[in-house]
Amino acid sequence: MDEKEFLTAKKKSLTILSLLLLLFLGIAVVFMGLPFLNAPANKGEEVFNLSELIQNGSFKEGQNARLEINNLPILITPPLKAESQFYYVMDANNRTYIANLSTATFKRIAKGLDLKTGKLATPYEFKGVVNIMDKDIKKFVLSSSYYNILKRDKLNPGDFYGVYLKENYVNDRVVTLYKISALFSLLFLIIALGYVLPSIVRISKGDFGIRDESIMARVLQKYLPADESLVAGIYGIGIEVGIKQIFENCAMVDGNLVPDEDGVSFEVSKSKYSKYDVYFGITKGHILLSECEECDYLYEFNEVQNAQEVNCLKIDEPVLSKDIGKCFALSDIQNCIIQNGIAGSMKCTILMKNGSFIKLVLPKYGGPGMMHQAEYRDIILNSLRLQSE
Repeated sequence: MDEKEFLTAKKKSLTILSLLLLLFLGIAVVFMGLPFLNAPANKGEEVFNLSELIQNGSFKEGQNARLEINNLPILITPPLKAESQFYYVMDANNRTYIANLSTATFKRIAKGLDLKTGKLATPYEFKGVVNIMDKDIKKFVLSSSYYNILKRDKLNPGDFYGVYLKENYVNDRVVTLYKISALFSLLFLIIALGYVLPSIVRISKGDFGIRDESIMARVLQKYLPADESLVAGIYGIGIEVGIKQIFENCAMVDGNLVPDEDGVSFEVSKSKYSKYDVYFGITKGHILLSECEECDYLYEFNEVQNAQEVNCLKIDEPVLSKDIGKCFALSDIQNCIIQNGIAGSMKCTILMKNGSFIKLVLPKYGGPGMMHQAEYRDIILNSLRLQSE
């Protein structure tokens, strides 16, 4: 990658990442703010004593109010099909009020009931908003079927002062939605600040990580056959590899192969069955494969008899185990299966004549530092297709 391409890639990547950062932060703020959209508009205002408001005749709809009760609320039946119900409640002076309470609050109040006295062991104070009764609610709470419950000879609108106290509460479903909203907010904050922002800082310094064409070229250069040059190289994802190679006239020293004219032949099996980042390149007559970062493989070393009957590799210098299976002749390919993957990627399975195989996913875009990923990928795939024909 020359300097001009480098600067272009850097600018483009920073622009995209900056937009992503703003997007993810915006989404996080939206999810974080959802619970506040449904918060009571009068939250934070002074909370008045409902008894005093009514005695002074100074109550207004929408006021925050509190009421302290000594008795268990009496449900006005039949109950409404809602998460809150209307109850008769009495304050310390036995004045009767109407309250709209959630089932959860009623259960909480009921836990404080003293069965011996029939009253609450300690007074319970709940808070809510003052609401003016409409016709239907008045008719509902003044039904004659409740006379005996309240031990009154007659009920009239004045008994309840024409108001009721509606508890401020959030139902369980809304609470669950708030929790989910908070988790989504946290998720997008982690993505924005934990991944996108560090990427912006890193790329602004010219660091593309493993997805850098210059790094890829240096890595693959080490495995180039003599008198050949790299035609195309890309970033890929290794899915599964099972590689077999036979080396003749060598000896095993500390898990590595060294030349030995009096030595034997070894068949080396190298396999991996988990995803890992790879560089995949092609020359005029070979394909190159190397992991982007050091990783573990499963190795097997077996002596081979009658090695002259099989295709063997001769080494002139020590070969480290980790460097085995990095270069393959195109003529050794028996078949190549290429299929469409997700997001424009291509799934590639390369089968060798000796039973070796390589399964890869080749993305269409390799990242900001892989400027020629799509172009080079087409070159590689076309060469593999021609080899399979």
